[in-house]
Amino acid sequence: MRRRMFLKSSAVTALAVSAGLSATGSAQAVGGGRPEVAALRPDIAAFLETMAATVTAPISGIATDKFTPGMLLGNGDVGVIVGDEAPDRQTFRLGRADFWGRKSTDPSWQQTILTAGALTLSSPEPTTGDPLSGYRMEQDVLRARVTTRLRLGGARVTLRSWTPDAEDALVTEVSSAEGDPDVVLTARLSVPAESAYPYGAGVEDGGLWTTRQDNELTPFRSGCATATRLVDAEFTRTESGPDGATGSFVLRGGRTVRLVTALRGYFEVPTGTTTVTALRDEALAAARVRTRVVTKDWWPDHLGWWRDFWSRSFVRVHDRTLEEFYYGAQYVLGAATREGAALPPSLWGPWPAGEPTKWGGMYFLNYNTQAPYYGVCSSNRPELITPYEKYVAAESPWQRRRTAQAGYQGICYGRAFTPYDMVRPAPNPAPVAPAKEWTKLPSDQKSNAVFTLLPLIWRWEYTRDVDYLREHVYPPLKEMDAFYRDYAEWDAAGNGSAGRWVIRNSSAHEGAVDLNPNLDLGFARRAAATLIEASEVLGVDAELRPVWREFIDKLADYPTGTVDGTEVFHIAEEVRYKDPAIPNLLFEPGNQPINMEGTVHPGEMVSVGGDERLLRLAHNSLEKMGSWCTAPGGASFNGFPKVWPIAARAGWPAADLVDRFKAGIRYLWRSSNHTCFQGGGGIETSGATEALNSMLLQSEAGVLRLFPVWPRERDAAFWTLRAKGAFLVSARQADGVVREAELHSERGGTVRIADPWGAGAARLTDAHGARVPYTVKDGLLTWHTRPGATYTLRPARPRRRQEP
Repeated sequence: MRRRMFLKSSAVTALAVSAGLSATGSAQAVGGGRPEVAALRPDIAAFLETMAATVTAPISGIATDKFTPGMLLGNGDVGVIVGDEAPDRQTFRLGRADFWGRKSTDPSWQQTILTAGALTLSSPEPTTGDPLSGYRMEQDVLRARVTTRLRLGGARVTLRSWTPDAEDALVTEVSSAEGDPDVVLTARLSVPAESAYPYGAGVEDGGLWTTRQDNELTPFRSGCATATRLVDAEFTRTESGPDGATGSFVLRGGRTVRLVTALRGYFEVPTGTTTVTALRDEALAAARVRTRVVTKDWWPDHLGWWRDFWSRSFVRVHDRTLEEFYYGAQYVLGAATREGAALPPSLWGPWPAGEPTKWGGMYFLNYNTQAPYYGVCSSNRPELITPYEKYVAAESPWQRRRTAQAGYQGICYGRAFTPYDMVRPAPNPAPVAPAKEWTKLPSDQKSNAVFTLLPLIWRWEYTRDVDYLREHVYPPLKEMDAFYRDYAEWDAAGNGSAGRWVIRNSSAHEGAVDLNPNLDLGFARRAAATLIEASEVLGVDAELRPVWREFIDKLADYPTGTVDGTEVFHIAEEVRYKDPAIPNLLFEPGNQPINMEGTVHPGEMVSVGGDERLLRLAHNSLEKMGSWCTAPGGASFNGFPKVWPIAARAGWPAADLVDRFKAGIRYLWRSSNHTCFQGGGGIETSGATEALNSMLLQSEAGVLRLFPVWPRERDAAFWTLRAKGAFLVSARQADGVVREAELHSERGGTVRIADPWGAGAARLTDAHGARVPYTVKDGLLTWHTRPGATYTLRPARPRRRQEP
């Protein structure tokens, strides 16, 4: 059994009631009539009921080498894809985050995440009536459950499926309508009959089982086993073949039968001794459970985890397109990764839907792997980063060694990885080679190292956990900065002969040799700036602060140019692709906005209220690029989680951004599981949740801004979004006015909020209603907070809010 990890639940404030989310109608039924969700605020539960994805016909294209359109279940270690193209059966494709291999017939260099097999439920009896009549599937994000209604034989059957959160298993409850006839059903557990990966199947002690393992072409050992049993019952008939096992049972009219499918796996070094036979026996034992365990232990535990997950934060913007995307993306993250999971999610999460998966589903550290975490901290779920943190810690010794062997200080990171380095012993450190050879560095993209650490930096900035900073962030960030300062070259003739530091032979796009990419210049500045603040907090390395400041000051300016007479951000000063067929463009309309990733997001060197020239350049670049993900091209292929946070952080006109964001969502939308699909990746589209969070709340450069990029004419509210500085913020806008805001200070310290009413016309009180003094300067309300204290901010008198 996996150790259960509940998130610390943060109370959703009383602002929910004043925002009009009252506990009436269906909310009362959800909160009071169904005890499984009684602990979640009725208004929130009622709203999440409306965020379910539903289909009334079978989902097509589920088997794919990319991100599946099937309905999704998961607990961070196990993933299940629900759906079948036939209306008279249902298939559950099974995955484990730790099952990897390499196909022997594939000449590609890439290893791949593998599927664990599938469970298919059907009936040998002929289906009576139209099999599509009454067909319905629902992905219920509130309960993290998929419900299927279909005709099997002569019965109307309902399947309710979910993955326990303290056990690596799939539970499927099978029931029929009262008065329907008895029907014979079959459960087939199978694995791909692919000779490259040894497999097996059979029946043991009444349970169905399968095994599968990688081959000897990988530098690791990996395997998995699955086992399916009926709960408190036995199959009436079983049979097996080389790649599957089948069990039959009778579903009585109006009754319920439960199946448990247990999954076990290993991922270890080549000298490991785990066998799939041992895994098979573990899975068979784990699948033998009693009804009481499923209904009284697993199900309440499962609901409790998701109750806490949804209690962390809540947004309401009264727009179905935005909200379905937002909550669908949050659900994907909660199902794909969590504290306690063994590995971070692959490119496809724990949901490989075909083999070989595209690009192996590997960890791509030039954005794909980090992008799902873009909105995690601001959504008040920083614990979801934990498995990724463990990966970074395990990989760093290997990248440090390669960097030293190329003759450089610090750490430079490669681009694509499997999780192998999480299980093999770390290498001995290598001395820095006497000669620098940049071609021997881990990657052409030197920005990968800081990119890799950004989610950890955000966790520190949003939580202000000093121990976390000291242990997880500061040491590797110093090494990444050391690499940049060692790698940079001094250009004595640059900057009007005053000299400047330049970064050569890096690459914004893969496979290029650039001079001064925006990515590198922004990330190098980000690293040094973060180190200055962190060293002050930790009280260390005071002698390095002037070094970091001088490096920032003398680093080359962000490259710019003109398009139709308008100044814009360029990708780099020079771009030269190794492939002569690719044009060496400095500005790419319709492509992903890598010319602003270092400056705006995720580099976060400018935001609303910041440097006016840089913001103007960002606006100009967005306008001239037109990369709004509504047409074929690089933007919709790889830019969805990039362009929207960039536009929000740069303060693009609010009403227009809402319309464009909705159009981009609709262009890439899959209603079958409430996800957006882009051709160049998988679950990273969930990272665009940061765009909506940033439209409602920003906390850059030490200033909190309420509804900074949200249209005044649109009502909206949010509760316990997390701001940098360890503040939980709730606020409500109605009729063009910010009506109230609440701030909970976890760590104490000074807070500065951009005055949403102007002229300091605000009333600030503590949790007891006592007035709290504050100062007003340059449009900022400033006061000192106490750790654990909560403050309420309201306008002193009603007035219309001024446009920012």
